[in-house]
Amino acid sequence: MALCACGCGKETVGMYVSTNSRLGMFKGQPVKYLQGHAGAARRKGKKFPPTKTHCKNGHLRTPDSVGPDGYCKICRTESNKRFKKNHPELREKRNEASRKWRKRNPDKVKAGEQKSKLKKAYNITVEEWSEMITKQGSKCLICRQEFDRSHRSTTPYVDHAHDATQHVRGILCQLCNLGLGAFHDNVTTLANAIQYLTKFKETQNSCQNARNTSYAQNQPEPILGAWVKPSYQELYFSLPETTA
Repeated sequence: MALCACGCGKETVGMYVSTNSRLGMFKGQPVKYLQGHAGAARRKGKKFPPTKTHCKNGHLRTPDSVGPDGYCKICRTESNKRFKKNHPELREKRNEASRKWRKRNPDKVKAGEQKSKLKKAYNITVEEWSEMITKQGSKCLICRQEFDRSHRSTTPYVDHAHDATQHVRGILCQLCNLGLGAFHDNVTTLANAIQYLTKFKETQNSCQNARNTSYAQNQPEPILGAWVKPSYQELYFSLPETTA
């Protein structure tokens, strides 16, 4: 027994029973190739010798410029462009077939687009996306609104860190996702917004209580602006000294 000459590392079995010098087969000698490996080895040795540093058109052969099959990527791109230019009727025929297929299979097209977007933008798969939604109970992590794809505002969106890591943090509804993006993930700004809303609600509640007291005591209703439209001074609050 001997190792296959194509370099696959597997052992061959048997001896040649006839001679064919053109193929390197000699009667009585061990078999050089496993079945199906001889042709691939010859093609590889003929077209893409290991010592060749440039393709036939002069392009440098590097790991990035050579495809898995050994062909030069630059030459292949140029060849495809020439083919499309010289055969416009075939290109239009293929485009028409593609349009018909997309029209007949809208679900497959949508699934393919979603898969491509998730992989390209967030480096996650559709299975990982579905698993995250299931773990969240099919609800937004912030507002706890249940996801509903029939409405744009409750459609699930991937939320990721807006920094160099781009890590996926969870699945949010459209409004919560846009809100975090508008605040630029700034925790201090979000805290100030909470303080602002809290102060406004406290002022409104106090004015509403004054109005209810006036009704209960049959007194004249307070001035409109005192309970409906608080002044800026009433709403003003001091920001923390650490505000960025």
